[in-house]
Amino acid sequence: MVRGRPATILKVLAILGPWLLIYWQDLEVVAGDAINSEVMNYIIVIPFFIGYAIYRKRRVLQAVTPLENSRQIRNVETGVGASLLLTSFILYWHGSYTFYPVEYHLLSMFIFLAGAILMVYNWQTLRQLLFPLALILFLEPVPLQVANMIGFQISAISSIAAYNLLKFFGLPVELTIQQTPIIMVQTVQGVEIPLAIDVACSGLYSMTGFATFAVFASFITRGATWKRIALFALGFPMIYGLNILRIATIVWIAHGWGEGAAIQAFHLLGGSVLIFAATLLLLTLGDKVGKLRIFTTRVNQEPCTLCNESLTKGESFCPYCGSFLKPQKQSIAGNNALRIIGVILIAILIIPIQIPPFALAKGTASIDLGTFSPSEIKNDILPTIPGWDLEFLYRDVEVEKAAHWDAALIYYYQKQGPDEFQPIVFVLIQIEKGRHTWEASLYVWPAKYGYPTATMLVERDVDILDSPRIAGRFLEFIRVRSTVPEAVVYWFEEAQFTVNETIVSRYVSISLDAYPEDLARAGLIEGPNDADGIQAILLPMARSIAEHWEPLKTWTLIQMGINQWTGYLLIGTISPCIVAVSFLCFKLRTDRKRNAELFKRLIVPLEREVLEAVALSSRKGPPTGRAIDAKYLENTGKEIEPEKLIEKLEAAKEVGLVKREISNNDDEPVLVWKNRF
Repeated sequence: MVRGRPATILKVLAILGPWLLIYWQDLEVVAGDAINSEVMNYIIVIPFFIGYAIYRKRRVLQAVTPLENSRQIRNVETGVGASLLLTSFILYWHGSYTFYPVEYHLLSMFIFLAGAILMVYNWQTLRQLLFPLALILFLEPVPLQVANMIGFQISAISSIAAYNLLKFFGLPVELTIQQTPIIMVQTVQGVEIPLAIDVACSGLYSMTGFATFAVFASFITRGATWKRIALFALGFPMIYGLNILRIATIVWIAHGWGEGAAIQAFHLLGGSVLIFAATLLLLTLGDKVGKLRIFTTRVNQEPCTLCNESLTKGESFCPYCGSFLKPQKQSIAGNNALRIIGVILIAILIIPIQIPPFALAKGTASIDLGTFSPSEIKNDILPTIPGWDLEFLYRDVEVEKAAHWDAALIYYYQKQGPDEFQPIVFVLIQIEKGRHTWEASLYVWPAKYGYPTATMLVERDVDILDSPRIAGRFLEFIRVRSTVPEAVVYWFEEAQFTVNETIVSRYVSISLDAYPEDLARAGLIEGPNDADGIQAILLPMARSIAEHWEPLKTWTLIQMGINQWTGYLLIGTISPCIVAVSFLCFKLRTDRKRNAELFKRLIVPLEREVLEAVALSSRKGPPTGRAIDAKYLENTGKEIEPEKLIEKLEAAKEVGLVKREISNNDDEPVLVWKNRF
């Protein structure tokens, strides 16, 4: 048996060790996105939120982590924990072969940690850590295509509300809603300025970051649970209303001072300002209206007559006043040791067939990003495709400086043939520290800085390679101030390069860009709207390029089977979990009915009166022994010695009529007595 601090360290390592070994690559991707993307920089604060949330619950965790439940509940915890672990690994594998591996992996991470905590500790510990774990789900923002779809609806409603507000104050504005809501405002000089109210103006990206802060604000405030839930729900219409005021303010500035001043105001009143203002207003309303407090002064309760006696016996809680006297020492023995070993063994089996979020290419380490010549390495990074001629076009140095990329290279394949006109397929290679998607270029960043966005015609996931499976995206769109459709297939690789004689890892975005009208003119597709025909031309070229990069992301028979039977495997891992929980709920319900009949047959007045006091005291505040004593006095007009009361409660616990439970009272553990009849 291992006891004390060594047991505590071993239990923590049994969870954090496998977690880091399995998910470190995903954490690295998320950290890079948070640092390199303004849309996702709110993620930087989430680890601090998680750390503070665990710190706030430290005393409750000291009380619940050493608990050993009954054998029946422990078996259910083990079964559910194992099911969650297996479910997390199946989601991890499946997500690795989609275009959204990090999103799947983060969901898998949440489930994995929940299962590991349930296996190593108990359901009480998982309950206390559920909020910090849930913050993991905020590490990835709303997917761009979902944001674009929802953002248009929100921007339309916001523009209508802002327009009516401006009209109420008599400003010369007109509103048109087609592909993008546009408010036309006339300046004091008589010049008409169109202001597009697009996805970023809708406040959706601000809401994504604000949701994290609103959840955290609701967590750190102290007060009634319903008030904290109401505070969280109030935050979204609040930030939506503030966004409408922001739009109206920018239009008003454009009316008085022109377009340049409006653009400056748009930058000044950006998402960070909106999130800060909404969070501050939310906390103020919670304090002044809801009487919710962030910090409260802990009142040191005077020890009762049984506190010293309980402390002498080595108990962690006083059974009468419920005070937390001292933490119980952690221990690892018997079944608990087997469960810990089980978590570690499952992780060890997974690690050898672990799949990185993005395919790792080889053969690029010899390329020095500081000195390479794009024209000379074209045959090293791009293959020769039969029927097409490969040429280097140019290197976009301005984009590299603006986006802080290592390289932005443009090549092209031109169709071979006797005709004078032959279509061209451009190949764009971006080498960068983060991940920059086409969706971000087409509508996220333009909208963020107040410019119109592209019109998306088709967007879908595609398979670049089957083994190893590499997922990509197919897009067809029309750029701003253009009527010509454009089609793109792109995907990400991860590769190693040389910088200052040091090997570094970089993300590589590879894109094939073509104009459907040119492909139709050459007779390669039926027409500009033939999305399937365009995809049939670009995908084989994409596969040739992906194979040329020689991805190291290989499949085993196990991985191929998992990907093919994901749905059935998830049903197989989740079903035992559902069955176990359902069986336990049925058993508890049956026991409660049996206990209710037993309570009705009680003939000893004192025992019946004590149990009635237990049931009534649960309705107001934590039902500690002292609260039960007060309720007993109120109901009967008689006093009872604390020792006698605890004796009766212990006797009722032995037959299952009441149970001892640790309650969280403003992050302070309290021992309570709850009725089971």
